Amino acid sequence: MNLDVTDEELTAYLDGEGDDARNREIERLLETDEDLQAQIAELMVDKVAIKDAFNLLEPNTLDLPVETTAPKPSFLSKLAPLQWAAGILLGIAVGWGVTQVTQITESTNWQMAVAEYQVLYTTATLEPIEPTPAELENQLVRVADALNKDFDLDVLSSVDALEYKRAQVLEFEGKPLIQFAFLDGTGVPYALCVIKAFGSSVSKAVFQEMEGMQAGTWSKDGFDYILIGGKDKTLISDAVKQFSSGI
Repeated sequence: MNLDVTDEELTAYLDGEGDDARNREIERLLETDEDLQAQIAELMVDKVAIKDAFNLLEPNTLDLPVETTAPKPSFLSKLAPLQWAAGILLGIAVGWGVTQVTQITESTNWQMAVAEYQVLYTTATLEPIEPTPAELENQLVRVADALNKDFDLDVLSSVDALEYKRAQVLEFEGKPLIQFAFLDGTGVPYALCVIKAFGSSVSKAVFQEMEGMQAGTWSKDGFDYILIGGKDKTLISDAVKQFSSGI
């Protein structure tokens, strides 16, 4: 926590309240102070999560990020996608428990929801996580209970280019959505997500770019999958082949 700026001051800043001079000073600090950036990011997640727990997001209020060539935005504007992602996936799990999330509109594509969430991940999100083998197995028990499908720890750890970190149980449109998280050798975060198929699905892997990241999607035995992260097409292609054959 940045001792020079209190949570109360940041809350007032986020709400457009407080002293104008102090708000300008906070904006200046946010451009370079990583501790303060983390502090305000946590507050934004908390504020949105609490609000959306009682009020479902309306489709016409979503402010989706778009690619632009505009000048470099302030730090606060960089966090704009956090509001939508927090509404989709209510609360980023700290540790390895079950995260329940709010339901969103039926028209929202689950793969895009995953992409919007994944773009928020950084090396620092996953690097400190060092679960024991027993903890990893317990996570897979929770996954199996939620999805009625078993996953093998050896398969999840089988891609040499990806370090397996954890499993989380999320929810999308009333369905359990499983997220397996990874880091590559350079610290880039990746996610393998699984959900029960919504209907007719294409079993053959499809590769595309989503939110500036490479992604591979496929279906198998009544489940839909997506592997997403980074910009390495070869890594995604090779990992999809390995996961799709082993899972």
